[in-house]
Amino acid sequence: MVALITGVTRGIGRSVCLGLAAKGYSPAFIARESKNLDSLLEQLPTNPVLLKGDLRQAEDVLKLNETLAASTGLPDVFILNAGIFDGGFPSETDQAAIEKMLQENFWQTFNTLKFWLPEMKKQRRGKVIIIGSIVTKTPRANATAYTLAKTMLDTWASLVADEMRDFGVTITRIIPGSVNTSSWDGMEVPRADFVQPEDVAKMIEAILEQPANCWTEEIIIRPIDKNW
Repeated sequence: MVALITGVTRGIGRSVCLGLAAKGYSPAFIARESKNLDSLLEQLPTNPVLLKGDLRQAEDVLKLNETLAASTGLPDVFILNAGIFDGGFPSETDQAAIEKMLQENFWQTFNTLKFWLPEMKKQRRGKVIIIGSIVTKTPRANATAYTLAKTMLDTWASLVADEMRDFGVTITRIIPGSVNTSSWDGMEVPRADFVQPEDVAKMIEAILEQPANCWTEEIIIRPIDKNW
């Protein structure tokens, strides 16, 4: 089984990649050259389908998808996790900031999945999990561009889910609150009390084990501490 995973070099994506590889999945991903990538490859039990590139570049995403289509065909699982956080109040947010967040948190996921939708319809199979953000439930004024981009992602994922369920394809949206990732580096916050990347990875593994007649549409996972 092939799992196409985005954002694999750290945080949730890394935990998902290692967890699924341990369960026998063959990970496939695109990543830029970095020490994080090297350390991930050292931990994987088998060689992944790896393309060096940048998810923010549509041509690199297309190359990954075409490579997979030629070598393995339609992936069994999609874990679309790539994205970054950025702050800024509405009065501080300009068009460039919004466009940056859309590129990071919407377009790369859109381009990754859009390529495969016709094939999913044809084969009538596929499991897709899209990692969103709690800001789609409780918008944050101090993260305006990020909130807008994640809201667009969430709405698009809902629309795709509505279309694809008629073809046996499931789209699950996971909505995490504060997760202990590198987004918090340099901040004085109680990261040990946050949701851990491994917690999300285990939830994803459980979703993938559901029978074909079940669809988990959305899951919200957040810390017990209501301040986070």
